[in-house]
Amino acid sequence: MERKQWLDNIRVLACLMVLVVHVTAITKYSYGKIDDVYWYITVFLDSASRMCVPLFLMISGYLFLGGKKIKPKNLLKIFTALTFYSFFSVIFYSVYFDYNFIDTLLSIYEKPAMYHLWYMFYIFSFYILFMIIDVRKVSPLFGLMIVVIVMTILNDNLADINNVLFGHRFRSYFVINAYYLQLFMYCFAGYFIGTLDDGGKYIKHAWVVCIISIAAVTTLTLIKSFEIHKLHVLYQQYNSVPVFFSALSAFYIVKNSGEFYSAKKYIKFISERSLAIYGVHAIILEVMKYNKYYIFSNPLANIISSFFILSILSVAAASLIKRYDKKGYVS
Repeated sequence: MERKQWLDNIRVLACLMVLVVHVTAITKYSYGKIDDVYWYITVFLDSASRMCVPLFLMISGYLFLGGKKIKPKNLLKIFTALTFYSFFSVIFYSVYFDYNFIDTLLSIYEKPAMYHLWYMFYIFSFYILFMIIDVRKVSPLFGLMIVVIVMTILNDNLADINNVLFGHRFRSYFVINAYYLQLFMYCFAGYFIGTLDDGGKYIKHAWVVCIISIAAVTTLTLIKSFEIHKLHVLYQQYNSVPVFFSALSAFYIVKNSGEFYSAKKYIKFISERSLAIYGVHAIILEVMKYNKYYIFSNPLANIISSFFILSILSVAAASLIKRYDKKGYVS
């Protein structure tokens, strides 16, 4: 399949947003402990970046639900990457938290060795399912409509949103509350939007949907957090209705927003290292947090500076890994 610039653009956006989501953890759990304004901004940044994992899933769906077929090497790459980054995660916990190295290493396939590695377990099984699914004969608009129905009307999360907004909790039994399946639906959404040939005529509408969705994630999170006096992440989950619409609209926007020629080589550089960046960034961040490598006392300044430092270190580490990983097994 011909390399598409817009896929690189989405991949880089998702990659950077993953870093934002994890960096905001420095302060987002500090409800009542830091100035309210800084906490609101943190929740907003976190909420606006929650589309990151759905975007990655949508890229995979676009690539593998159509013409490109999953090969054993694709599965091997995910498995070796999972093993490689799990190994270094185990080293981190052994050094900093005195975990038993052997026992922890032997359990890396039982549960994620570090919080971000759950994604690799999911995508591995999604790749297997891609082998028996072919949606090329499905109309993109019809297919997207089905995905929207599953992720909204049949989404159990919708009842919680109705309760917050209208004070009425209506729980229909016509729901699909399987988190795994809901994440898998993003793969279909990515394929259908990716193959939708409408010339981007709805891009203004997509911007409106994206802004409203991010505002909804932020507002609902703040409202619920105020009620329980601590961060409530229900509406920030990847299967929530507003996160779903923010991801769909962002995917459509980036796909139809041009080539960004001036930044093309930098985008390609980061895109080619996105797997390695994803694998190492959490380990680097945890080292930073453990040793309190913070430049500023201001919470917002710390988030911004930590993001840039983490980005630079992650890209550098990913480049080093890619340099020696000639076969691309882990990068």
